[in-house]
Amino acid sequence: QVVSLGSLPGLNTEPYRLVEELRLHPMLSRLWRGGDIMEYSAHLVPEAGMGFKPRRLAADGLIVVGDAAGLLLNTGYTVRGVDYAAYSGLLAAEAIIEIHEKHGDYKGRILEKAYMERLRRSSLLRDLERHRLPELLFRNPSLAEKYSRMMLDTAGAMYELGMETPTLLEALRKAAVRQGVSPLRAAWDAFRMVRRI
Repeated sequence: QVVSLGSLPGLNTEPYRLVEELRLHPMLSRLWRGGDIMEYSAHLVPEAGMGFKPRRLAADGLIVVGDAAGLLLNTGYTVRGVDYAAYSGLLAAEAIIEIHEKHGDYKGRILEKAYMERLRRSSLLRDLERHRLPELLFRNPSLAEKYSRMMLDTAGAMYELGMETPTLLEALRKAAVRQGVSPLRAAWDAFRMVRRI
């Protein structure tokens, strides 16, 4: 279950209760009936992507991986985090093995160089760079909300039974005006978003 931190006050419940309600839900509890739950937890996930990436991903004897390194991708239709964490952990382990065999030392700049070389050769950084626009859009809640409302407004106009049925372009244009979005700006952002998604 993924819940935005900003939406928690509106839910009128503590995060741990939310997790517990999910665990006890009849649709899910039957899946682990008879089993022993050893541990479960929640995790606060930063969704800032490359904007959250620390300046350095290694220090003496330390490599930063997963979402702590900004390696998390939210495209709006999927969130990739666990696989990125595991893959970056593997790349970090490979870097450590290489440094151990070559130098027997774990200096930060040497570790970072080996780790960054692997990250750049992998798909992780390329994916995060390719999907920068959705990341920027999600970082601006008012903009994301305007576009969401605009799409709902457009769909409502298209499927509303009235005397006239608007074309998709007419419905989009009217929805943009109602939401205070410049139609040209919306078209440009949509074009850039589609190219990035």
